[in-house]
Amino acid sequence: MKNKKVIVAKFGGTSLACAENIRLVAEIIKSDPARNIIIVSAPGKRTRADIKVTDLLLGKHIELVMERFRDITDELGVDVDLAFDYENRLPDYVGSRGEYLMAKIMAAYLGFKFVEIGSGVRFETNTVIPGFYVVDKNGVVKTLGRGGSDVSGAIVADKVNADVYENWTDVDGIFDRDPNRHADAMLHEKLTYDEAREIINRGARVLHPRTLQFVEPKNIPIHIKNTFNPTGKGTIIG
Repeated sequence: MKNKKVIVAKFGGTSLACAENIRLVAEIIKSDPARNIIIVSAPGKRTRADIKVTDLLLGKHIELVMERFRDITDELGVDVDLAFDYENRLPDYVGSRGEYLMAKIMAAYLGFKFVEIGSGVRFETNTVIPGFYVVDKNGVVKTLGRGGSDVSGAIVADKVNADVYENWTDVDGIFDRDPNRHADAMLHEKLTYDEAREIINRGARVLHPRTLQFVEPKNIPIHIKNTFNPTGKGTIIG
């Protein structure tokens, strides 16, 4: 795999909230052939009043989840089996189905292969992987906590010795203060791992705190980018 550049790219829930956003994500992926291992979150909020798919799943609002995904597959024109067994299942399994189904849909739309993070799995290029959970050697699903898709991407970036781990979200990167509250907030275009860790530990929610531990030992840079401003510089960590 390392005879060519490998970019592991993770896309967050807002980036995948609807078919229109997913088309934009697909354009970003196809714009660089090195962007060939993709991690996806479950669809997030389409509006402020909306409910994230993961929250719907944990609340057992399964029909609402199915409606969301049927709308997406219909608009994208892909045929994906959306059925899954949720009766008498543990919360980790039920809560992970948003990422599972989103990865299936994205793989079908891109023409990529679907692969889950599990024991002994070999990751290939042109692959879509559901974030947020792993599958142990007994086939049991374990979730990684809120924001766990960031961690999933970092785990995969480590396993494949990625050249870059891209984390695509709905903000331009890491700022020196909350840009929603401070009009003069300045974007950090470059940060060391230690600088990023300090900012994240102070409460910045752009990146899950555990992400750094998987990429820092191999000095794999993280590039935080905005799906809705793909030409922006973003923040490079490392």
